[in-house]
Amino acid sequence: MTIEERLEALEKKYEQRIADLELEVQRAQAVNEIQNLVGSYALYYSAQKFNACAELFAPRDDVIVDLNFGEFHGKYGAERVYDDDYPLPTGLFRIHSFNSPTIQVAADGKTAKGTWISPGINTEPNEAGDKAEAFWCWIKYRMDFIREDGKWYIWHIYAYGLFNCNYYTSWADSPAFPLCRDLSADMNNPERGPKPRPDRDPKRQDWTYAIDRRPVLEPAPPLPYDTWDE
Repeated sequence: MTIEERLEALEKKYEQRIADLELEVQRAQAVNEIQNLVGSYALYYSAQKFNACAELFAPRDDVIVDLNFGEFHGKYGAERVYDDDYPLPTGLFRIHSFNSPTIQVAADGKTAKGTWISPGINTEPNEAGDKAEAFWCWIKYRMDFIREDGKWYIWHIYAYGLFNCNYYTSWADSPAFPLCRDLSADMNNPERGPKPRPDRDPKRQDWTYAIDRRPVLEPAPPLPYDTWDE
């Protein structure tokens, strides 16, 4: 091998090494960017800034929003779920924080997967609007993310109910019922106008606490992976 050939081989080797290091830095930065993305979602949701929530979703037709009452597909589906124009009663108050993050960024740096446990509260006013009922509402979330034009977006979001009970009643003393009982009612409330139906009806039954049930690992923490299609 000539000196020129050796130098060319070394140059290619170091170029590849630099490219690999740049990708590792990008993947490490992605974890922080995704945390900020999910934190923004939680803050916008708590302030009922639903259009801002919708903007966090990727501009793609294969977006999925599944909050336990059916699947909505595409960016337009996200905009139907998160809609500032849908009237909500004064006194409605919901906060769902995102704790215990587990995030895996694909080796190619193009997608990511994550899970969270979400302690939450819901406050639902009565029909007269002169009294509200408070609930504990704990959820687990699974999310997928995609990077487009240098920016991370929510790609898929799935909510898994744990328990939803009156503030003054222990979850151990409350019957199990669907996580989004109240949201399903909102969607069909004639006084607020019809909401679009999901693109697909619910296809899974969440685990919720009951005295005769053991916990299940659903969703499971994501494992390292190379590419989304693997």
